[in-house]
Amino acid sequence: MFVFYSEDVENDRGTLSVEEIHHCIHVLRHKVGDTIFVADGKGKLCTCIILSIQKSVLQFEVMKSEYLPIPGNPTGIAMAYNKSMERMEWLVEKAVELGVSNIYFFDCQRAERSKVNEIKLRKVAISAMKQSRHGHLPEILICDSVSMLIAETGQFDQKFAAICVKEQAPLSSFLSQPAKELLL
Repeated sequence: MFVFYSEDVENDRGTLSVEEIHHCIHVLRHKVGDTIFVADGKGKLCTCIILSIQKSVLQFEVMKSEYLPIPGNPTGIAMAYNKSMERMEWLVEKAVELGVSNIYFFDCQRAERSKVNEIKLRKVAISAMKQSRHGHLPEILICDSVSMLIAETGQFDQKFAAICVKEQAPLSSFLSQPAKELLL
């Protein structure tokens, strides 16, 4: 089952983006009347029928929809800008596959780059969401500073920072009670 992504699913109809259309009709060779699966990134997975295909518009009708549960409690992960864009893309991909709800990248004094390609990171997140069939697209937020990161992550009950120290107790020993919302 291949899942397509669309932000445009209203009631019982919707459309796919140009990138999704290309994959649907040229790569997978779907035609009018075929059944496809569409996720909206908010937990809704729809079984749809293709109504019409034009060069830049594919319209579908929703036959059935179901809401996928959020995988676990809301969890966030934050990372300073990294020298390697591939590492940041890998982090986004794995975080989405694991069901992380929020991903933060932040600029800090010793960051190895000064900006991040947010559009590319979002594309990686969409691809990972479709592949893992979670149905939930995490929020990706780019913070200009550590203070902005702290301000944006106020909703998390517990926050932990990774620090390299010899003979440190495991993270689970610091959790006195299960956190409702956890940020690493």
